[in-house]
Amino acid sequence: MTKAMDNKVTQEPVSLGELTTIASGSTFPNKFQGKKEGKIPFYKVSDMNIVGNESWMTFHNNSVDEEDLKKIKAKVHPKGTIIFPKIGAAIATNKKRILSRKSCFDNNIIGVHPSERIDTNYLYQLFTNKNISDFANTGNPPSIRKTTLENWKITLPPIVEQKRIAATLDAADALRAKRREALAQLDNLLQSTFIDMFGDPASNPMGWRSSTLGDECEEIRNGFSVKQSKDSSGVPISRIETISEGVVNPHKVGFANLTLDDVKKHLLQHGDILFSHINSTQHLCKCAIFLDHHGPMAHGMNLLRLRCAAGIEPHFLLYLIKSPGYRASLMKHENRAVNQSSIAAGKLKTHPMPVPPLDLQRRFTAIVESVEDQKDRMRAHLNELNALFASLQHRAFNGTL
Repeated sequence: MTKAMDNKVTQEPVSLGELTTIASGSTFPNKFQGKKEGKIPFYKVSDMNIVGNESWMTFHNNSVDEEDLKKIKAKVHPKGTIIFPKIGAAIATNKKRILSRKSCFDNNIIGVHPSERIDTNYLYQLFTNKNISDFANTGNPPSIRKTTLENWKITLPPIVEQKRIAATLDAADALRAKRREALAQLDNLLQSTFIDMFGDPASNPMGWRSSTLGDECEEIRNGFSVKQSKDSSGVPISRIETISEGVVNPHKVGFANLTLDDVKKHLLQHGDILFSHINSTQHLCKCAIFLDHHGPMAHGMNLLRLRCAAGIEPHFLLYLIKSPGYRASLMKHENRAVNQSSIAAGKLKTHPMPVPPLDLQRRFTAIVESVEDQKDRMRAHLNELNALFASLQHRAFNGTL
């Protein structure tokens, strides 16, 4: 029998509580937020989205000094603590990160610090292989309790074996990270090209004709409410998750049996922009363009459909909305509630927009389509790397790697 198979047979599951220290974050009063020069980072869930914080938490928007710590009585957590959201919709993002230095984090986060019995990178890979929503209760909002985490049973090979497994998975994950970085650089290139050609749309420095989104869109409307199922025999229906990554993902949809009238009225057309108008503040105004190669799809609730009128190129409108200055202007219409924010379709229709000449918009479209061809090839390679990584994870935690 091989060593790997022997490990698989003889290792007894151990509860996470026996191997780690688990702690929730601290209250972070508003008056202490915004300081960046303090010695100790104070992380919020939103900091997990900062470029460079994809695995290790390196950059921060808030920090505290020793004087602040005494006043707010916040706990400092050691380097190597693995953190993730513990309450609300953020749990569904499934983000996990590692503290690169001793830090504080707020009470929307929970942290797991490994003891000497378990390697930090091995534990991180275990969490990477786990959907943290599995730990959450079904409350409103959902939350993750410390005791639930403590009772999670995991296999624990010898520390040398843990390090070997973690190193193998880290190397495979690094390849995926490089491909994602290349895709992000192409996105930045297109956004920079947009600004070079049209200027910042929030201030319209080139003096383009001024109009409104409502006047330049054939329609701005919400989707329709229909009972959905996971039965893929029906018509795909867009959901918030469909554009959660900034592109239309035909695999993250619902399904429904629709009448012919529903199909005619709600089926998406090539060039339609899907716009997130009901979401957390962080994801509000996220948008994606629907193209023919995505296959048939109907327009579901909580995403506005923006259909361009003559004189507006869909790719121009997409990058207009995605530009930081213009998104900031749209966010002025935000209505905040306890669990989510929203922007009314009526407010969107009256929002001003610059209208450059159509031939210039078309030149930009040609550039976008060329870059998107490159991105499609990169995404295909990334999918292959994701499949390889998933296979390695399965083997690693099944004792056969």
